[in-house]
Amino acid sequence: MIKNNIEFKDWILLSPKEQETLYSSWNKYEGEGENIAKEVCNLFKKKFGKCEDVFDISYGIYHGGDWVISVGLRVGYKEEIPDIFHGIVIKKMFKGLSRQLKEMLRSAYNNNIEEFVDSETNEFLKYFNFSSSSNAKKWLIEFVKKYKDE
Repeated sequence: MIKNNIEFKDWILLSPKEQETLYSSWNKYEGEGENIAKEVCNLFKKKFGKCEDVFDISYGIYHGGDWVISVGLRVGYKEEIPDIFHGIVIKKMFKGLSRQLKEMLRSAYNNNIEEFVDSETNEFLKYFNFSSSSNAKKWLIEFVKKYKDE
């Protein structure tokens, strides 16, 4: 049986399934697992925090009582940031979106994302300074899907 008061050096040796099992047993509001969230956040900062387009990296309890690492990303950041890092969810927040663009993105969730991107490609190309519409469409579809939690 895995202990709730595990140390980080032992946590990183667990399989993803073992991490998930232990994580789900924690009472995050009582602070269980905070040491892990803090150390994973520090490791995330070391790996991704050197880029100027990645900022405001912190950990905390998100809605529903889950430990998350919150990371700010500048609009247009194209490198891959994982959704889960060493067993802790990464909450990506894009910064620098205009109110109009936010409204456009929100309306995409009531429609087919691909159709939405096709209909708004010119606006997106102008906003993000893309030169090629085919590459922009692929990136924008992924961006819109990732933005849904903002």
